[in-house]
Amino acid sequence: MLDKFLSYIKEENLFILDDKLLLAVSGGIDSMVMTDLIKRSGFEFGIAHINHHLRGEESNNEEQFIKDYCSQNSIKYHIHHLDSRVFDKGNMHSIARAERYKFFYSIKKKNDYTRILTAHHNDDSEETFFINLLRGAGINGLTGINSIKNEISRPMLCFSRKEIEQYAQLKNIIYNEDSSNALDKYFRNKIRHHLIPVFHDISANTEQSIQKTISNLKSEQALLNELIAIAFEKSRTYHPEYLSIDLAILDAYSQKVTLLFKIIEPYGFGFEVAHSVIMDGSQASKFYSTSHEALIDRGKLLIRKTQNKENIFQSIDLNSLPLIIKYYSKRYCFNLLSSDKVDFSKSNELYLDSTKLRGSLVVRNWKEGDRFAPIGMNGKSKKIKDYLIDKKVSQWQKDATLILESNEKIVAILGHTIADSVKIDGICNDTPVLKIIEADE
Repeated sequence: MLDKFLSYIKEENLFILDDKLLLAVSGGIDSMVMTDLIKRSGFEFGIAHINHHLRGEESNNEEQFIKDYCSQNSIKYHIHHLDSRVFDKGNMHSIARAERYKFFYSIKKKNDYTRILTAHHNDDSEETFFINLLRGAGINGLTGINSIKNEISRPMLCFSRKEIEQYAQLKNIIYNEDSSNALDKYFRNKIRHHLIPVFHDISANTEQSIQKTISNLKSEQALLNELIAIAFEKSRTYHPEYLSIDLAILDAYSQKVTLLFKIIEPYGFGFEVAHSVIMDGSQASKFYSTSHEALIDRGKLLIRKTQNKENIFQSIDLNSLPLIIKYYSKRYCFNLLSSDKVDFSKSNELYLDSTKLRGSLVVRNWKEGDRFAPIGMNGKSKKIKDYLIDKKVSQWQKDATLILESNEKIVAILGHTIADSVKIDGICNDTPVLKIIEADE
């Protein structure tokens, strides 16, 4: 079994001898057999154990078992206690899983471990297949458990539960039996105790057939991912602040809702968002995941990390320049220079005749109802909102647009244009000019 274990690690490229491994160990048969195999293989490792405090004295006994085992074998261990109140709201298994991995990643970082190992085995993968099948999963949900994902490796997936039990008996491995494994109140246990045995009764090759199906689905998923990547490449454009997906390009695909879902899934958006965008999305519709936000803007879906609105109201003293104002991903540089150094060819620079600025100068967010008279319109005023719409500025760019006021009158939209009232009428070395440069952070 050790040879099979090492061969699987090498074939799947799970980790190497130089890695420092953190083993997630509950004290049950699976994790204790994994620990024994790792110990016999000569890898450097430590053990992480969580006391969920869900089974009273049994949970405490498991913790003590881990401590005793590690002390007897000179193994570094890390114990974490969960406050049972974290389970008061939400699904217990989902919360427990999230808390476990949060702990594992924290210990990994603090102690310079390079990989996290869990003891999932082949039967777990089989059970996961049926659980996701009954939940209506797509291909990705039917591909079982991956042998490696991010910083987590699962070296026991090459073994069945029967093989693990045989090895434990052969090597006299001591372990704890979790009493909750026998309870049918848990969905996975119902699958394990009742559904899977029926399939094994029907066919002696059930295990091999399921694994072959999972293997086929993984191959199809890999091909699908390649095709999705090609479609994504065709439709996407990266901007400094966001990702833009051209929805018109997706019209060439018969399953465009599913395609869009696969494109936006890594950003935390579900199938229902893809359906809303394609089937009934309207201009400026907004969507949110736990980490990102998206909106439809002129036939494109824009995606970026969620940002809170930042309000700004900053006074500017011409005698204290130069000055830099940072706002979202932009940087605005204010400085004074003589008019003969003006270069109107640079689109990211604005020039204002500073002698025409009156009273206090303030940089602030624009708001509904703001109006100004842009250069070139002979003094006619226009709403800032309408100006930005005419310039085809996205909703997010609108939200991040700043204006410059002089004596409570708008004299510039930063990064865009100035008011006609502060334009430079002629080149004169004695005329001080306010220069505003917009640059990406």
